[in-house]
Amino acid sequence: MKTIEVKGQKRVALGRKYAIKERKSEFVPCVMYGAGQQNLHFTAKENEFRHLVYTPKVYTIKLQVDEQHYDAILQEVQFHPVNDKIIHVDFKQVFEDKKVIIDVPVKLHGFPVGVKEGGKLSQLKRKLKVRAFIKDLPEAFDIDVEHLKIGHTVKVSDMKLDMVDFLDMKNAVIASVKITRNIVEEVAPGAEGAATATTATAVAGTATGTATGTTTATPATGTVTPAQTDKTQKPDDKDKGKGKGKDKGKKGKK
Repeated sequence: MKTIEVKGQKRVALGRKYAIKERKSEFVPCVMYGAGQQNLHFTAKENEFRHLVYTPKVYTIKLQVDEQHYDAILQEVQFHPVNDKIIHVDFKQVFEDKKVIIDVPVKLHGFPVGVKEGGKLSQLKRKLKVRAFIKDLPEAFDIDVEHLKIGHTVKVSDMKLDMVDFLDMKNAVIASVKITRNIVEEVAPGAEGAATATTATAVAGTATGTATGTTTATPATGTVTPAQTDKTQKPDDKDKGKGKGKDKGKKGKK
């Protein structure tokens, strides 16, 4: 892994007020966290981070703070929410005899077989989290995907490198070749044609049945519909009422 140098100077005073003054002078407040040692607070010019932060590459860092030299890696960068300027940087001190955890970039090489057949290559992981000694860390993981067919994937479990431990989930997918809509549409017209023919036959059958009178349901002569039932019941009610009235009248005369 390549190394980049960053120069800085120790901070005389700590606190938000002093940090604001330093940022106005185009200095970035920084902290280096040591392994069992006191944290080192320092500042560095903003342009010192141009090749370190604004790049997909990962570097080990040679920190020079007031004539003192340290080996470190970049741990976290904080940006201003409005202008995206760097407002704070965290480093972690590393040692040659101790393993370090770091994210290493992934680079894909080759033109997959599945893409030639109409599929689409998707890269789901841009970096892999690994643990290793500084001297064993690669600059990037170069993965050959030329053999990938449609539906095939490259997972973390497929990665093998001596002296390097992969910390991501073993079943996590790094890259895959997926089926595209164009391939589906090439198969679909046959199925659509069959469905269209079936629909057309059904419509034709319905039209023929209507024309010959075999599909219409007309009530037979003498069949009583709900409306007719109401009409036939009402005269009976009236007759019953009239009969009762006549009986009452006869009783009254007697």
